[in-house]
Amino acid sequence: MDPDVQSTRAVRRPPLDSSRHGQPARSPSGSRSPIDGVASRLCGTRMTCRWRRMVLSRRYCAGRGRPNRLRVRRKGSLLMHIARFAVVAALFMGTVVLFLAPEPASAQVTTGTLRGTVRGDDGAPIAEAEVTLINEATGDIRSATTGADGGFAFTNLQVGGPYHVTANFAGFKPSEEKGIMLSANRTRDVALALHLSEEVIEITGTAVARNTSNRTVVTAAEIDELPSVNRDPRDVVRRNPEVTVEGGARALSIGGANNRYNSITIDGVREDDDFGLNASGYPTRRSPIALSAVQELTVDTSPFDVRYGKFLGGNVNIITKSGTNEFKGSLVGTYSSDSFLGSKSGNRKINVDYRDFRYGVTVGGPVIKDKLFFLASIEGLNSTTPIDAGPNGSTASTVVTQVSPDDMAMVQQIAKDVYGFDPGVPSQSGKERDLKLLGKLDLTLNKDQRGSVIYQRTGGNSIQVGNTATQSLLPLSSNWYDARDTLNMFTGRWASDWSDQLSTVAEANVKLVSSRVPSLNGNNFMAAIINTGAANQPGGQGSIRLGPDPSRHANRLDNDVIHTKGEANYLLGANLLTGGVEYERTYIDNLFIQNALGTASYASPTAFANKTPTQIVYANSTTLNPEDAAANWHVGLWTAYLQDQFKLTPDLTLQGGLRFEMYQTGSRPPRNQNFVNRYGFENNGSLNGRDILEPRLGISWLPLENLNVRAGAGLYSGGTPAVWMSNNYTNDGTRTFSVTNRTASVINGFNGRDIPQAILDAVKNGAGNGNVDVLDPDFKIPSVWKIGAGADYFLDIPGTGEYGKSLELRGNYTLTKVRSGVNWMDLRRNLAILPNNIPIGNTPDGRPLYDPNFNTARGFDMELTNDSRGYGNVASVVVQKAFPFGLFASASYAYTNTQEVSPGTSSVSTSNYGIVAVVDPNHPDLAVSNYERRHRFTGALEYSDTLVNRIVEAVGSEAPADVKRMKTSFGVFMESRSGQPYSWTFSGATAAGGTDNTGQTLSRIFGEDSSIASRNRELFFVPQESRTCMDTFTSGCDVVLKGITKDEFNTFLSRTGLDAYRGKISPRNAFYGPRYNRVDVRLAQDLPTPIAGQRGRFVIDIENFGNLLSHNWGLFRQVAFPYYTPAVNVDVDRATGAYVYSSLRSANPTQGPSTTDLLLSVWRLSIGVMYDF
Repeated sequence: MDPDVQSTRAVRRPPLDSSRHGQPARSPSGSRSPIDGVASRLCGTRMTCRWRRMVLSRRYCAGRGRPNRLRVRRKGSLLMHIARFAVVAALFMGTVVLFLAPEPASAQVTTGTLRGTVRGDDGAPIAEAEVTLINEATGDIRSATTGADGGFAFTNLQVGGPYHVTANFAGFKPSEEKGIMLSANRTRDVALALHLSEEVIEITGTAVARNTSNRTVVTAAEIDELPSVNRDPRDVVRRNPEVTVEGGARALSIGGANNRYNSITIDGVREDDDFGLNASGYPTRRSPIALSAVQELTVDTSPFDVRYGKFLGGNVNIITKSGTNEFKGSLVGTYSSDSFLGSKSGNRKINVDYRDFRYGVTVGGPVIKDKLFFLASIEGLNSTTPIDAGPNGSTASTVVTQVSPDDMAMVQQIAKDVYGFDPGVPSQSGKERDLKLLGKLDLTLNKDQRGSVIYQRTGGNSIQVGNTATQSLLPLSSNWYDARDTLNMFTGRWASDWSDQLSTVAEANVKLVSSRVPSLNGNNFMAAIINTGAANQPGGQGSIRLGPDPSRHANRLDNDVIHTKGEANYLLGANLLTGGVEYERTYIDNLFIQNALGTASYASPTAFANKTPTQIVYANSTTLNPEDAAANWHVGLWTAYLQDQFKLTPDLTLQGGLRFEMYQTGSRPPRNQNFVNRYGFENNGSLNGRDILEPRLGISWLPLENLNVRAGAGLYSGGTPAVWMSNNYTNDGTRTFSVTNRTASVINGFNGRDIPQAILDAVKNGAGNGNVDVLDPDFKIPSVWKIGAGADYFLDIPGTGEYGKSLELRGNYTLTKVRSGVNWMDLRRNLAILPNNIPIGNTPDGRPLYDPNFNTARGFDMELTNDSRGYGNVASVVVQKAFPFGLFASASYAYTNTQEVSPGTSSVSTSNYGIVAVVDPNHPDLAVSNYERRHRFTGALEYSDTLVNRIVEAVGSEAPADVKRMKTSFGVFMESRSGQPYSWTFSGATAAGGTDNTGQTLSRIFGEDSSIASRNRELFFVPQESRTCMDTFTSGCDVVLKGITKDEFNTFLSRTGLDAYRGKISPRNAFYGPRYNRVDVRLAQDLPTPIAGQRGRFVIDIENFGNLLSHNWGLFRQVAFPYYTPAVNVDVDRATGAYVYSSLRSANPTQGPSTTDLLLSVWRLSIGVMYDF
């Protein structure tokens, strides 16, 4: 079976517990080795202290300075608030009636449902028939009695199976169905017919899957066949055509949405990056779960079930394996190194130090047969991972053309000789470790009471670069940092059947995440930026960065979450009612001060040697103790939901419900009176009392025996990173202050460690005047509408026999409309009380022009606000077929058209504001999304056969029995997708008055703080050819070309496609990088085993196989983050008002401004041994 799509009619395909290639079925049980003594080693003092902090949270997280705060009055009528309260109260009371008071719990859905009807020979429903359901793997037995309509339902069923259902009624022979496999949050329908006959009526694999959403389901057996060098669930989810996994961080985007907007749940518990620091979407740098511990993985782009929430993109739901009545397990070990790595990409060679060793053990089985089961898993990683950049002329993966080898060597020597600091090197391999532990107990107390306890721990490190190397920027290893993350998760769950109609589940979990980011060469030195090369050299000036990355100067995070949940299911005739209440409480302890060690900029290596910086940026607590600026706060989220799944007819199921969410917190940022004086509203707003009601509706219709039609609509909220709100608690303007000092008498002689006293005094005196992050008083919870429709069709082609049967076609369309999105505004922009802060005119393209004496270091007040613009259209189609001779083939295509206002690519508000290509900084235009990949094609081929036995037979011999069973497998995954959208912008000329740097030049033109303007984000203006002059201004000119001929300029515009926007500002993300094509391959050969029923395999995984065949294939090329690139340097002729363009960038006719990431563009191979027992 293809992992992209689970069959909606099992009658059309083999039962899920059998292999599509005819090999023995894999057990749904997990496998891993026991974890001896783990709990005792983990219950250390620090964890105990963190737990006590959570218990005593009201005192600990109350925040400073709470007295005399003013509460922001939200808009809205009293009637609206009364109505909202009535809704949540009704949902809550209705749920309480259905089940006992909820115990602590978690998030998404972890169990399956089996519904059915029992009818007689005449088709009439049979009431009071006895229905028995058996999980054949665990021996769990459930029973129910049919209602007046002949209906029955079993809820809260363990995922997997196989299940065996039997119906009995006096005077009739039993009817049974076998081989039923269940998926999380999917309802299986069965129709059992009782006859007045003498034999048992047996039906195998005819259960119909009810599904109202666009969902991909991948089982454990399918995961075992997929190529995955990294052994990461992201290698599985990319099989869905609407999912992309991209870049070195392997950012996961679903349906063209922000990679931060997804929800990742493991055994129903949210394990996404809820704080929002990791592009992967995980709470840790790597997957928190071992791939071989996964029983089932689902990807939902739009689940219309009200139990799903806290995402705007999509949901990835992972169910881990459980123990069964048989002892089973597996061993795995894989190895890769630079000997198994491609040496060339295009015309460039690569030579790095790389090793990767992964190992894992799983084991599961009974503690007490039919009663108590265990599953234990451990998976580890020891890796040496390269970061490879170098100056111009080097053979590094990333060549910084604007930095010469001599300049780099000079800067390195100066740092050692003058400052006594080791600056590091541009290229080296860092040691990385990772360890994942999972322990699980499942208890069946009796046929009506079941429970489970899960412990999970993940810890590891990853060497990261604070500033990614580009053509002009070279970071040395002292600018890198060691990202260390630890996750501890505790989960308890109890399910009860109180009657044939009523069942409940209560859950509890605690998640503790700790993150630390020490710099590689220590945090006892400044961050230094040293410019190299001529000021106006072609391509712009280069720079070298050394010393701790400014964002890692004072940085730590503890993010702890408690989830609670109770849910009930009640079968009322044809209605299956589901109601629940959840509570989630998040505790955050976050210290984050950029430039707390000081960041100094130098005009040249000579200035660096002479200790004459052009500026020093320093920030700290006004007490000069960084700890006094830590943000300690908490927020709670109440959720209540009620849903009805109504079988209108045997072929038509309607599902509708409401989900209500309300935030609650007593934590507020400290009040800043200066901010209130500036703007007339409070800076200490919070999420407290903000709520949202989310309606959902889904339909599943089976008009034909081989056709399932589904549709739905719903509102979805949440999923935005907590760090965006945490910024308001960190940057209140009262506890921290940032100084930018350019006075030579103050900053000359800076030794990189001792901040000049004048700067320290300015910080101490800056209380109340620091930069402020603030929440819009009318802020609404981010939300989107999703409307979807799709169909699953099984086609039999006449005259083709078994080869043309069960060709599966799957189509889906989803429309997403932003209801309340996010945007960041700088309130200080155009604030009249700041000197020279009001525009004095307009540039030739209509943008405001500012005074040449504009204060280029004026700071910011950043407001997190809403914007309702934005939408997405995503359509996909999948065609797949399992052939009787062991071949499975699949092909899919997805079209994505998404538009957004703010891409939200950062955890810092000034970056979210300042790294968007814009015309009006406070009101970015609606534009193509950063996350859109317009066209994506995927394909999969899998083939398995007893090849060894065939060879033995071909030479006239007979193989032993164990050799006859040995399989040879071959799997291929192919992907081709559109390139990264990008924009053309301006860079600032560096000769404005002979003193300004690029940021200051742009700052004085467009009215931005120089630290933002230096990011070169102002969109490029494309002049009409008739209004373009060379060298000197003439009447009617909008642009004067300086050092650029018209022919050169016109050729550049033609090659880049910019000439399509003559007389206009080129739009954001109107251009696309080169297409990316990749092929991954797995070869697996079964090995002889000494014991029957066990299986050994030798596995070879090859990533980017195309590059192995040709150095010019599989290249990963895109414009470097933040996905815009300068076309020219710009200045303004103040006398005439015309733009002055200089330093025209080159335009590669084949790949434009994109650069090639060599490490992502070469093939990589791993070898492994796997043993199942």
